[in-house]
Amino acid sequence: MTKDDLIQMALECDLLDSRDDLDQPAFAEIIAAIERFYHLAVAAERESCAKVCAVLAAKTTLSSGLTVFDPVDCAEAIRARSQS
Repeated sequence: MTKDDLIQMALECDLLDSRDDLDQPAFAEIIAAIERFYHLAVAAERESCAKVCAVLAAKTTLSSGLTVFDPVDCAEAIRARSQS
């Protein structure tokens, strides 16, 4: 996601008033804070997705140590998170 994408979403959520104000020093600080928040949220979501896959893999590990699961199952489990 680009900085422009983040700015557009911030405008859509009324976190910013206008693109015209982006040259103001205060807005540069706001954009920097939004970027930090975005990166933290993405990292947390990435870790949550990894945990979903790890749990699924643990449930499908054979006694020989071989893990047999379809990656599609992992994708479906991740998508199901948004519906709960």
